[in-house]
Amino acid sequence: MGRGVRPDAGDLTGLEVASVTEFLARPTGVRRLLVLGSTAELAAVASATPETPIAFGGSGELFRLFALDPSSPAARRRFDSGTAYPADLGVLEIGGDSRRFLVGVGAGSFSSTGWRVPWTHRPGSVAVEGQRVVEATARGVALMNAQHWGRWNVAPRAAINDGRLEAQVFSGSMNALLRLRPALRRGLHERSSLVRRSTSAEIR
Repeated sequence: MGRGVRPDAGDLTGLEVASVTEFLARPTGVRRLLVLGSTAELAAVASATPETPIAFGGSGELFRLFALDPSSPAARRRFDSGTAYPADLGVLEIGGDSRRFLVGVGAGSFSSTGWRVPWTHRPGSVAVEGQRVVEATARGVALMNAQHWGRWNVAPRAAINDGRLEAQVFSGSMNALLRLRPALRRGLHERSSLVRRSTSAEIR
């Protein structure tokens, strides 16, 4: 179970229960898993035991992607009789450290997934090397492995099982980017000249 998760005890009948932290300390000896928690906690568990089927519930963008009920009773039903679906794990490497993610990571204005006031960061020079090179003075960069991040439809053409990542670079004035928010919610922002996109199995 993830931090702060309090499911009804009946939803866990017959299961061995452990916190995500406890499981990550000894991630062996399981045939399948039920994870109730955040997308980041799910990514950590999947990274520790990548061949193990995982049913999940709690909170996060994957429920929108797969149109799933996030409740713990629904997650238990998927655990008992669901069908496995393959998914990729993205890997971010910085200075010798690595972090695995299921949905996305970001820099600048995208370093916070809340984005209640996007585009507040000052612009900086950015170079993204994927299928094509994008060089820009940008306020934010999103590196996506799936379509949604929070309430935003950041990468409408991304797929979580295609072996590719998608980088979106957002440039322009703060006022112009604030006007882009309705389009970002609907996944229509890629039409804007303020957004540049690159995809690849590996992005630098």
